[in-house]
Amino acid sequence: MKQGIKRLACAFLCVLVFAASGIAAFADGIQVPEPTTNFANDFAGVLSQSTKDQINAESKKLEKEKGIQFVVVTVENLNNESVEDYANALFSKWGIGSKETDKGLLLLLSTGDRKDKIEVGNGLQGDLTDVEAKDLLDTGKSYLKKNDFDAGIREIYVKTLGKLGIEASEISAPENKEENNIPKSFVKVGTVVFILIIVLLSLFGGRHHHHHYFGGGFGGFGGFGGFNGNDDTFFGGSSGGGGGFGGFSGGGGSSDGGGASGSF
Repeated sequence: MKQGIKRLACAFLCVLVFAASGIAAFADGIQVPEPTTNFANDFAGVLSQSTKDQINAESKKLEKEKGIQFVVVTVENLNNESVEDYANALFSKWGIGSKETDKGLLLLLSTGDRKDKIEVGNGLQGDLTDVEAKDLLDTGKSYLKKNDFDAGIREIYVKTLGKLGIEASEISAPENKEENNIPKSFVKVGTVVFILIIVLLSLFGGRHHHHHYFGGGFGGFGGFGGFNGNDDTFFGGSSGGGGGFGGFSGGGGSSDGGGASGSF
């Protein structure tokens, strides 16, 4: 009798181990973006620079005051995964929140699938219930339905900050790309053309007349940072870095799927 119970218990444990390994393998198989050092991660390209700056600044403040890492991610699609599985895989791979406290929070938006999800770390589930997470998603739905993803994300983000006890500072209006008199890409091209003219003047003008421009050649420009491929910044890095924590992959935070998802 005892031997039969032991065999049954052993078989049960084997099933649990197999199931756990299967879940881990499934999560590992979901393709999500690599971790970054930013709190605002706009892979879908729908957020204005002012919104990204706001998220990075406010989340840095939230982490300092409350020990909570609040990350926002937009993607174009979920690679045929459910928004729940995708968010959980991304949360796990990025390790949002610290291993000690598990106070991580993810706001995920897929523009192509028209889905969103608030993923709550295990250490925050007492502070932010699933029902509250659903209500927070609903605050941005009216904007998201009109494809105003920038305003929708800002609304959800600010309301979530308030729920966590952080009063957000005033957010600037979204950038209106259609009303800009001079496109930023044109400004970049114009700047490059200007630099090329200076180089040519330095090379050819100096050869015949011994003139020296900007300290004797083009070396004076060596300190510029160049173009940043992730935003519209020139001569420097990103204007909205998430802080000096070196990425979320080392955070070690985890979530068992708490939070809420929605569609719009």
